[in-house]
Amino acid sequence: MARRKIACSSSTWSSAVAALCVALAPVAVAAEITYAGNWECEATPKLNIPNFSAPGTAVRDGNRLTVSRTVYKPGTFEELGRVSGATTAQDGKFVVETATPSGGITGRFEGTVSDAEVALKGIERLKIPDRGEGERNCRASLKRQ
Repeated sequence: MARRKIACSSSTWSSAVAALCVALAPVAVAAEITYAGNWECEATPKLNIPNFSAPGTAVRDGNRLTVSRTVYKPGTFEELGRVSGATTAQDGKFVVETATPSGGITGRFEGTVSDAEVALKGIERLKIPDRGEGERNCRASLKRQ
């Protein structure tokens, strides 16, 4: 078998490398999208906590989604921290588990995400020292900012 030498000029080589780089690059770079709105939870009678609405946010970067909301001292609007979670959305749907850093509030939510809105609903479980445990239904509608 005879070997053939392939001649490449520097301009041919540069064009080939450029074409390869373009072919390997992602088709589109997803921009980060932020959402904000209300996160509403039903009352938790067992813990004597009324229904409430708290500010909620979400950030989507490609198919990665992070959701979070403000946590208030039970029965007040004194801000104690945040409950949050992250997940991967597929075909505009997601399931996310949320928690406070201490683990006193945990949740599991199902929802949908689009360029315009994040909508979710699920159940939060609470463990409050000296008060006990309970759960409540919550939902959020967060609009693109």
